[in-house]
This record gives sequence, structure tokens and C-alpha cells, in this order.
Amino acid sequence: MRSFSLVFCFVVFALLSAHSQVNSMRVQRPRSGADTLIYYQVKLRTVPGRTKGDNELYFVNDSLVSRATYSKYSASLENMKKCTPCYLKTLDIDDHVIREGLQYTDCSIGSWKEYYGDGTIKRTGEFRKNLTDSWNNLSQRGYCSVPDGEWNYFNEKGEFLYSETWKEGKFIKQEPEQPVTEIWDVALKFKGFEVGDKMLEMEQIKDLQVEPKFKNKLRENVNLKIKIEISAIGYKPVTQTFSIDEFKNINIPKMIADAGMPLSVQKTYILSVYNNEKYEAYFRLNIKQ
Repeated sequence: MRSFSLVFCFVVFALLSAHSQVNSMRVQRPRSGADTLIYYQVKLRTVPGRTKGDNELYFVNDSLVSRATYSKYSASLENMKKCTPCYLKTLDIDDHVIREGLQYTDCSIGSWKEYYGDGTIKRTGEFRKNLTDSWNNLSQRGYCSVPDGEWNYFNEKGEFLYSETWKEGKFIKQEPEQPVTEIWDVALKFKGFEVGDKMLEMEQIKDLQVEPKFKNKLRENVNLKIKIEISAIGYKPVTQTFSIDEFKNINIPKMIADAGMPLSVQKTYILSVYNNEKYEAYFRLNIKQ
């Protein structure tokens, strides 16, 4: 009798476990039924023929190719649209897999692998999974390419280098800490509070504070720059770049006047942050017109 009970419990447990696994993976399978899709990460362009009546000229990564070759790569653009969701393999021009993982169009939503050019593993990890029944507004809901869990990094020989721990897009730790300055996020604050969608007066822009968030203790070679771009329909955008200290003296009215924009015209304000010319973050400012 005891033997029968143990067998019965095992069967029930197995069935429940299988049911749980099916439910957890249900939304991760592509609606089309095609589990794996291919996408080429290449630069595509066409130009008119050199003389009247000539066919178009086709370029892949700035190299002239035949129409058939061009079509091979351009056809994969549709796969990005069909990936709703899918397991997407991204290839280079030579058909080498450079990364692969679960995606919904251009949003990574699960397991992830990246490779060096020779196929050696470069890093592995997980992005936050969408276990809901909705695939709308993934970015706004915090499900688009948000690192979550442990990420492992390897050198070109495939040897383990270090790991990082993330929690729903928030960096937790790096082990062992690397001998390089790394910024994982930038906070934009006004009077000590994150700006977010807060409405600001034009003259308050100079009082914004940029606070980089670092992965480790190393702070060598930090050279932050702030770029402001002001644009309006029908006018050429105007941009200026400042050091952190210079930004305190920014003259927004002069920038607008120099661009020939009337004060009454609706404008867009973009603030971008760079460290040694490397782009780190951007913010769309909500400025009272």
C-alpha cells in the first residue's frame, strides 16, 4: 500500500510540474509557430543607376552586390517584424551567429547569448521575461531588453572573466570588480529629485544635475559632457555641448534666438550625456513653453 502511495504521489507531482512548465513557457512561443527566425545585422542601401534606365545599385555594408545577394539580407528585415515573439538568431554578413535569444521584435525578453566572430561565447544571461498575456507597450511596462539575473562574461578563448547580477534592470554587483570605469545608468535630478516627467521652466534647465551610476569603485578617466539639442518643426535644430561645470552657465534663450526660433513655437528639448565621447544616456525634457 505504501509503495502504491509513493508511485501515485510521484505521478501527480510529475503532471503538476509539466503543467506548470507549459504555462510558464506558453507566452514565450511565437504565434506563427516558427520557433527560430534569422535576422542579419548588416547595413543596406540602394542608389539609382549611373545612367538613365539603369537598374538600381545594391550595397551591403557599403560593398556593391547583386540584387539576389541584397535580397538575401533585406528579406530578414521582415523576420524582425514577424518575431512576436520568437527565438531570434542574429547573423553577420558571413552567416556567423553573433547573438541569439528570445525576442519580441527588437525587444529581448529572455535567455541571451552573444559570440565573438569565431563563434566563441562572449556573454550569456537573461532579460526580464514577459509572463503576462499581453505584448503591448513592452518598453513602458519594463519588459524590453531589461537585464535580470546573472550575466557571465568570457574572453576570446572562452575563459570566464566575471559575472554581473541584475534585478529587473537595476545593477546589483560585479564579481570580481573589473579594472575599468563603467557607467551602467545616469540619473537626471532637479533639487535632489529625479526629473522624470516633471514640468520645468526654461531657466531651470541650468540647475539640472547629472549623476552617473558606476558598476565598481574605479573612477579613472571620467570626463562627462552634456549635449543639449533644441528642435522645432520648420527650423534647423541647434545643439551645444558642455562640461558639467560649463552647463551651469547654459543660455537657453540665446540658443533659441541663434536658431531663429520664435519663443511661441513648440520645441523639443533633448539632453544627452557622454563620457569621453561615449554615449551614456539621453532624456527628453518636459519644458514649459
